Amino acid sequence: MPDMPESLHDRWTNLVEAIRQECGDHGQHADALEVDESALKVRLPLGASTYHSEWFLAEAILNNDPAVMAASFYQRYHEARETRGQAPA
Repeated sequence: MPDMPESLHDRWTNLVEAIRQECGDHGQHADALEVDESALKVRLPLGASTYHSEWFLAEAILNNDPAVMAASFYQRYHEARETRGQAPA
């Protein structure tokens, strides 16, 4: 997203930090999170060369609670891991 408005950049940064915190709270290494600000995309590895990726809408980032969005992202990630049979105990 070229020339991201400062308000969106700040909210995006808050969302990414909230996702990192959510990962850490569940024993997932937060440094495994890959972030693409230009695409408003984050992803976490599910296994070798496999990822759970999500793209966020600017409107959602600007209008929703980053902690709630982060918890929802992590829940979907965990469900994807369970589907692959790799959910942490």
